[in-house]
Amino acid sequence: MTDPTTSHGSMLRMAADLVLRPAMAWDALANAPLEMSRMWRHLLILGSIGPVALVLGSWLFNSQAIPIGQVLPLAAGSPMHSAVSGYVFPLDFPLMAPPRSPGLLIAARSGLAFFAGQIVIMLLAAGVIWFCAPYCEGKRDARAALAVVIYGSTPLLLSGIGLVGISLSLLLAAGALHSCVVMQRGVRRLLGAPGSDASMLLGITVMALYVLIPLLGFAAAMLGVPLFG
Repeated sequence: MTDPTTSHGSMLRMAADLVLRPAMAWDALANAPLEMSRMWRHLLILGSIGPVALVLGSWLFNSQAIPIGQVLPLAAGSPMHSAVSGYVFPLDFPLMAPPRSPGLLIAARSGLAFFAGQIVIMLLAAGVIWFCAPYCEGKRDARAALAVVIYGSTPLLLSGIGLVGISLSLLLAAGALHSCVVMQRGVRRLLGAPGSDASMLLGITVMALYVLIPLLGFAAAMLGVPLFG
């Protein structure tokens, strides 16, 4: 008999619960084995929404939307400032920039790079949570830390459709904010950190990513691997 927890219908129900009823979703995850195959299926399927939307937006609709991470935040004068320029929020400003219609291969390359970048960033976030959890009254559990990041990112992954163009761009901000709330509940439920410490752990993770992502992007660029498009 097929395990219902691995069906696509179950994955969609879990995604809906994480967005609409996160407390119930985390309770269900805490009371069942955290299967790696199920987590990766969740990430690979939902994580493809943003890259596909990016390809369609840039190739078919001349979108100027640029995902977070494609242009990395670095202060002027830093050693890596010559490689990247600064923050670019993922909004579409077609009237402020000349229209562009990249070929399908170029758009697909950007989509694949963004997809790889998403996975790398999530692995980094899970690693930071795993390492720092004991300092925030939580337990050090690699599988639970990965589950917090993957399942907690569900609203953000779903909001990746906003990369199609300006009419949906605000979904990205809403998805990012909602994911913070969902992750905080996940840290409390799966890692056992109390409320204030769970929030502090997420804050530490964000600050660590602020440092690690530019370093990773610079190292990848030096190696000729465009992780962020």
